[in-house]
Amino acid sequence: MKLQNADLLSLMKTYFTRKLTGIERNFADTTHDLARKVQKSESSFKFKGNKVQFDLNSDLLDNIDIAVDCIEHRRYDKAVRVLKESGQSLKKRNKLIRIADKSEGGWKTVDEYLSDDVASDSEDEKRIRAADGRAVKKLKTVKQDKRQNYLIKESMII
Repeated sequence: MKLQNADLLSLMKTYFTRKLTGIERNFADTTHDLARKVQKSESSFKFKGNKVQFDLNSDLLDNIDIAVDCIEHRRYDKAVRVLKESGQSLKKRNKLIRIADKSEGGWKTVDEYLSDDVASDSEDEKRIRAADGRAVKKLKTVKQDKRQNYLIKESMII
């Protein structure tokens, strides 16, 4: 069966349309990522915790936008993947909030916990307790140093 010129042209048109659509999507995704990075870098905060929360919220909003776009373009697998990643981020953040709330060291405990990436998940409870101990020790040292500096200043005044 011979292909007519019109059939060949139609096949080529379909092929190139699909390829260009894919390139267009990749370009749009890259542009969106760059815009998000610029927005994050332009934001400044007085407190580290506010920046961390802002960054997480921005990432989640971006993921929602990506998921909606994927659904609109019938890319359901990617939409599901992005939403699952967002759910994992929220679970992790909630876990850190619970750790900070329950520990004596608060967010210092969380900082210590996050800095200890070596331990496995089965040792998670031990990591939390150890991080809390380190954080409390650091907090006590800081308080003690402040107290000593205050006493030194007071003795110099008298």
